Amino acid sequence: MKLYYIFFFLILCVYQNELFSYPKITPIKSNPNYLLITEDSLPIIDLGINIDAGSTDDGETPGLTNLTLESLSKIKYENEKIVDLFENIGAEFIYNVGKDFSTINIRFINNDKNIDYVTNLINFILLNREVSKEDLEFLKEKIKNRINSQFLNPGSLARIKANEKFFIGTKYQHPIIGYKESISLIASSDIIDHLNKIFTRKSLAINLVGNINENEGARIVYKILNNVSKGKDKIEKKSKIKFNGKMYSQKVLMASKQTHIYIIIPAIRRLEKDYYSLLVGNYIFGGSGFGSKIFNEIRQKRGLAYSVYSYLRPYQEFGVFIINMQTKNENAKEAIGILKNEIRKIKKGFFTEDEVKNAKEGILGDFYIRYDTNRKMLGLLTQINFLNFDLNYFEKYENEIKGVTEKSIYDAVKKYIRLEKSIVTTVGNF
Repeated sequence: MKLYYIFFFLILCVYQNELFSYPKITPIKSNPNYLLITEDSLPIIDLGINIDAGSTDDGETPGLTNLTLESLSKIKYENEKIVDLFENIGAEFIYNVGKDFSTINIRFINNDKNIDYVTNLINFILLNREVSKEDLEFLKEKIKNRINSQFLNPGSLARIKANEKFFIGTKYQHPIIGYKESISLIASSDIIDHLNKIFTRKSLAINLVGNINENEGARIVYKILNNVSKGKDKIEKKSKIKFNGKMYSQKVLMASKQTHIYIIIPAIRRLEKDYYSLLVGNYIFGGSGFGSKIFNEIRQKRGLAYSVYSYLRPYQEFGVFIINMQTKNENAKEAIGILKNEIRKIKKGFFTEDEVKNAKEGILGDFYIRYDTNRKMLGLLTQINFLNFDLNYFEKYENEIKGVTEKSIYDAVKKYIRLEKSIVTTVGNF
């Protein structure tokens, strides 16, 4: 019986080591633009294409990149829509546009027939430059309706108005989907010109997660990029936050029983070392849900808000700290005052050893489940590829979080979180 327990214990240790071991990231044929995580648990391939273009590349036409990616839904191959062709083999086809970059993700069952089928379709998408006037007008109306919905939603409107003021004069100022006026101006030729710029080898990176090896991954990359033009180097024009005055408050009146509050404060880029200290600090302040300081002060003690939380939003060129809250109109002024007071308190270093310890454990616990499926691994690999993180990203993340101290949080908050440069936007009726 004793030998049985020893054997069981050893098996458990091996299982746990396997369970919590980090995925290995392989640059396909030593090319850092094409990354692979081999995961044999399921016969599925998750394929992601990073496009080095987001709404910050719209130029003078807000919404151009989003409309360009939306046009993919209308592409036809042999008289059948591309999206329907993916569905024919049970594949998922999703595209998404962000501020700094965009993605195309495809999930499909791994077999030789499906690999040939999917890579041929993707290659066709990357080479296709046909956008009919009828399809474009349909998509423009669809996006205009979505814009209307955003402006009727208090939470979305608060975010839009805050960004317009905070990022004024930069390419981050406008909504990803643009404005109705700018969408109306986009012609088929604009879409085609934009596709010529963003669908090139220099603008594309490929990520793969699934039960394939490096040679199979190389074959997929080759087939996807076959005949795709090399393209030109992207000319980077860095943006700087021009809003750097005193705290600014803007009210947007809307007939609503609740007031939505959206606060933006300048913060930190993702690649800065102090990012990890601010991440732990935010977890304590408002990022941990029910256990956070602002939830306790505003919801638990006073019952002033239905929801209150904070998070760091790092962009490619800078970062911001955001606080989001919804409350009754009559409670808005008091709740905002408490929020400002809590920010002042954390700048004085009000973090206990236990709070820091618990926050680090919570963040790492969340991190471990951020790669427990192929789909989640692809999401992380997408970020790793775009930001050019080291291939030991998983180990480094854990070590950096473990290295955070009360002092490093205090120093980072003092250096980066500047309440006097914040914008407080409210949408409601108070």
